[in-house]
Amino acid sequence: SNPASKARGTLAWYPSAQPLDAVPNSNSHHNSTTAPVLVFTWGCALRLIRVDESRSKETTLNSRTGKQIEREVGRIIFRDIGRSSTENDILAVQWLNVHQIAVLTDHTLQVFDIQALNFIESVSFNGLSLVSPSLASTINGAVSYVDSVGNVAHSIRVHKGKIFLLCRNELRVGTLLTWADRILSFVEDGDFLSAINLTRSYYVGEAPGNTNGLPDDPVPRRAIIGGKMKDLMLASARYTFSEDRMTDGTHVTPDGRGVDRTSLFEDLVTVSCRASIALDDYEFLFEDLFQRFDDAGISKIFLRQLEPFVLNSDMRHIPPRVTQRLVTLHEEDNRPDRIERIIWHIEPACLDINQTIHLCQRYHLYDALIYIYTRALHDFVAPVVELLGLIKKVQQSRRSGFELGNSHDPYPDTEVTMDPIITNAYKIYPYLSTVLSGLSYPSEEPLQDDDALRARKDVYAFVFFGRSCAWPSGEGSRLVLTADEEGGAEPTYPYVRQLLRFDAESFLHSLDIAFEDTFLNDEAQGTSRLVIVRILLEIMAAGDLSPADSTLVNIFIARNVPKYPQFFILMPPSVLHDILIRLAKDPDLDSREDRQLAAEYLLSTYNPHDSENIIHLFEAAGFYRILRSWHRQERRWGPLLSAYLDDHDLRPSEVLYSVDEILTMNSRANKGSLSPDIHA
Repeated sequence: SNPASKARGTLAWYPSAQPLDAVPNSNSHHNSTTAPVLVFTWGCALRLIRVDESRSKETTLNSRTGKQIEREVGRIIFRDIGRSSTENDILAVQWLNVHQIAVLTDHTLQVFDIQALNFIESVSFNGLSLVSPSLASTINGAVSYVDSVGNVAHSIRVHKGKIFLLCRNELRVGTLLTWADRILSFVEDGDFLSAINLTRSYYVGEAPGNTNGLPDDPVPRRAIIGGKMKDLMLASARYTFSEDRMTDGTHVTPDGRGVDRTSLFEDLVTVSCRASIALDDYEFLFEDLFQRFDDAGISKIFLRQLEPFVLNSDMRHIPPRVTQRLVTLHEEDNRPDRIERIIWHIEPACLDINQTIHLCQRYHLYDALIYIYTRALHDFVAPVVELLGLIKKVQQSRRSGFELGNSHDPYPDTEVTMDPIITNAYKIYPYLSTVLSGLSYPSEEPLQDDDALRARKDVYAFVFFGRSCAWPSGEGSRLVLTADEEGGAEPTYPYVRQLLRFDAESFLHSLDIAFEDTFLNDEAQGTSRLVIVRILLEIMAAGDLSPADSTLVNIFIARNVPKYPQFFILMPPSVLHDILIRLAKDPDLDSREDRQLAAEYLLSTYNPHDSENIIHLFEAAGFYRILRSWHRQERRWGPLLSAYLDDHDLRPSEVLYSVDEILTMNSRANKGSLSPDIHA
């Protein structure tokens, strides 16, 4: 409460009444009437109390007859249903209706909604200007003027929704504007766009102020407001494109050149887009409004205002004819980046597929191209074919030793160097890892179950096919070749070989990820991890891979053997032994640590039969970590000591500590003396 004044209390009852939607002639009085509610204030504080009746049956003894009588007894219950406060002391309160209360302070007249428990309307008003019946008593000093001037509770009354205010010099009458009144005020001023915006805010429940005149049930409420919004959009379009609008003096440029309605057209599209999104109804937007813009030759204005809603993912289902025009708009501006963004944000079924594929190929938008193939056409092999073509192009360029000129360029109207082609060619590896894991590229969102199954089956069948094949299947297919020279011989498993030759490490990394997918657990699907490994071994045995690539394949297989039991069960021990030997015999020092780690993985499940020969190979290879583990387990102190002393990758402090540890353990094992192999 304001410390400069005394606290003042007010109250008002809303009586028990029958609601408008009550069932006539209902036998249940309790269900057909509202409970009375008391609003009372003290100073700045406002509080609401609902008075309910709780009925129960009690058994009493009739004093005259001595019989027990069962009767219904009611008890009054007071429920606190809400409270709030104002900045200034409250002078008066009056009920406007069952849900709203008029609250008067010395500076404002406000409306409090008991459902929202919040003030929903507020206007500036001098509450002290109302008549105070005790003001005359201030003449003789019986009451101070400060205390008397605020006694205005009797000068405000509400009747049938109207507020009557008895001021000192006049009687003022007012009422709350309904939602329709507010919208109509904009329409009468010719401001249809503000009317549409306000209607939309009522539709989505964001409108300020009261919602009097609207049903409480959200379903009929949205039906009423939605119908009004559609009518306003249609009226706005007619008004904007009318002949009268050309000469009514609105939107005149400052230099007096005439009517400039560009901003009006832009705002009409923006407002209509927001309204259509709220309604989830786009028929007017794309069938009526777009046609009006197109007929007037200003479709670009419509498209440029539509684009932000597309890029913000507010609209994903755009009619193909509109999408086609939007893409063409940026094609004319030579903005492939904008084309790609639009493709990403529109449902593939809404795109002109032929136009989109052509533009993606022309501007090298391969992420978007993959999106079209996989999401619109559900073709998961076509991206592999496209990217294998880029790999072949890069390899031909590397073979010739110079960048390809326009004479070799499949896109003659675009200047192309090898750098962007190489960048796009490398996309085949993340594409393979994602699609073979049942995910979409590049978002890595899960594919639909049917698409995920088809993607894995088709891509595995194509990539690991034993010879060149044609794609797409059926009419119009072409043979997908990998040979650098035109007409050159195609090897077995051409696509696996090409992927290994281009970048073996990236391809094997993709397989590492794909191997983790459960799809490969079911050999009935047509492929398995073991089949893939056997293909890799066959290619490596043919001698077509470089030594470095062969090492990567050996590392890949060795690291995966412990992960998947079928390798150890079904692969002959001789194959695993050969891999271990190749890992040890590789002379490349740069890959030594990776080879040693792979050997450790393999040895966790495979136990070689000629361990002494393997030990000599590991000593030559520098696999000292494995040797130390073996020698320590076998308590071979001399070789263990050598495995520490010969390992130049260890820090001197670590070597000294380990030597001391070995000598101590050896001394304990030999009753205080060192064993002969230590002396040796």
